[in-house]
Amino acid sequence: MTERMIAELAVEAHVAHVGEPAHDGDVTVFVDDDGRPTSALGPRGSLEILSVEPGASLDQVTGLLEETDLIERVLDRTVLVVLVADDGTITGVVPPRVLASALIEESDVRSDPELHGQDDVPVGTSVVYCEECGHPGRYREVEPGITRCVHGDHPVRRS
Repeated sequence: MTERMIAELAVEAHVAHVGEPAHDGDVTVFVDDDGRPTSALGPRGSLEILSVEPGASLDQVTGLLEETDLIERVLDRTVLVVLVADDGTITGVVPPRVLASALIEESDVRSDPELHGQDDVPVGTSVVYCEECGHPGRYREVEPGITRCVHGDHPVRRS
């Protein structure tokens, strides 16, 4: 399996200098006079920032989120990953909901068999209409030619 890169999840960044208005209904990254990200604002309020290189992998970003204790805030959708090139240019952002979804997809959470319950859960009954008399009946299992109709002594299904 190939390593997933954070840049694959990025979208164009809306950048503004500190003191300028935010873009309506979108994520805005505020930068200082040197162009470094200082804060971010999304439709739901203030966002935490994690600045990474555009060439970082999702695993590397996950490690940085754990090191900075931001990992706990990812599912709250309050963390914005900002991709910053070597020259300081912001090349994109990974929106909070995209980051949360990607980390859930990559985690063991979705593959843990304990989350899905037992494999041998009993199946309920189904309503089956008899081919011969047309009356409905409830059956756990219908074997053609063997299962008898509850309304008469004939098979529910012939074949």
